[in-house]
Amino acid sequence: MSRRRPKRRKSVQKVFRGSFRFADDLLGKLGIFGEEERPPRKSGRRRSPKRSAGRRRSFGQSKGGWWDRLWPFRKYEPTWRDYEEAAASFLAQLGYSGVGAAAAGADGGVDVWVTGTLVGQVKAQQTKVGSPPLQQLYGIASKENVQGLFFSKSGYSKPAIQWANSVEMPLFTVSHCGDHQFEVEPANRSAERFGTIGA
Repeated sequence: MSRRRPKRRKSVQKVFRGSFRFADDLLGKLGIFGEEERPPRKSGRRRSPKRSAGRRRSFGQSKGGWWDRLWPFRKYEPTWRDYEEAAASFLAQLGYSGVGAAAAGADGGVDVWVTGTLVGQVKAQQTKVGSPPLQQLYGIASKENVQGLFFSKSGYSKPAIQWANSVEMPLFTVSHCGDHQFEVEPANRSAERFGTIGA
């Protein structure tokens, strides 16, 4: 009995693997795959182990793939772009007009801005922001003679907060509250004053 179980599990795995590949190829032919996924392979071609592993990772897991489109209950995970839009929306709610947000690609250290008034940077990283990014933004703001402010998903280190306080740079945290809702809160006194005064 103990020797037959591995064979049975193996056969079940083959059945599921075949079903997944069939669905994978069928949905690919229907054009349901996202842009980052490959088109279905031609029949008769064998995959190399590396290519097969990459295909398995993308199957039902890659963002924008068919699994995200067919499974509406999948947990929403905000992207760096969502955090930038949340920061821009926050500035607009404070009364600033003409709020801009950087497109994908190199942004020169500025993610959101109001021309002639302020520049801001948004970090959606998992670790706390240190002093160097704040100092870089402060240099950009001083050069353009505008206000610099920072938005972070994971907060700031104590040295970073101390340095920001010394130059009166507003620091904010951006939290994801569920669905597509975000909350922006001040992380130092300069941010509290900035939010109170507004545009």
